[in-house]
Amino acid sequence: MNTASDRMKGKKYFLDGNLPASIKSFTMALEKEPGSPEVLLGRGAAYLKLGRFDKAVQDLSIVLDGGGDCERAFFLRGIAYLNDNEFEQSLADLNRALGYNEKRGAAILARGLVLSCIGLHKEAEKDFTNSYVLDNIVIDEFLEEYAISEVLFNQAMALFKVDPEKWRLLLTEDEMAKMEITNY
Repeated sequence: MNTASDRMKGKKYFLDGNLPASIKSFTMALEKEPGSPEVLLGRGAAYLKLGRFDKAVQDLSIVLDGGGDCERAFFLRGIAYLNDNEFEQSLADLNRALGYNEKRGAAILARGLVLSCIGLHKEAEKDFTNSYVLDNIVIDEFLEEYAISEVLFNQAMALFKVDPEKWRLLLTEDEMAKMEITNY
């Protein structure tokens, strides 16, 4: 089996919720193509969703050390650090991700959660609001980011006691899995 096939299997397993199989497929792809940023990003996202934050940080750090997709790696590593209560590292990574794309709604929302966790509630509320002020926020990423963004969205909704009748998270039909946050 070739690397692309293992990579695609890893993504499919991820979307199906079979994270151990996803990690195994991504690991097999890495055996054939060591250090592949795309594969490491996929495996890092699977580790993240599985709750293996240390492993996620490890894979995503390799991507960053190699100059891979830094925006996405900083975002995902920031989420891993957030979930591991490493708030300073999380804030630094999310700010770096936003340095690449200041309109990245999921990163703004995640940064708001970090700010809230460290007691900066006014700044957190500003980020939470700003993540929705941008019209038709669209993130052109793979489906795993949508799954992670959905968790963040739900955490923020609960944290700020937002009326779920006013906001929703949508997954478009586009194969590239664009995620939109819209006010309807």
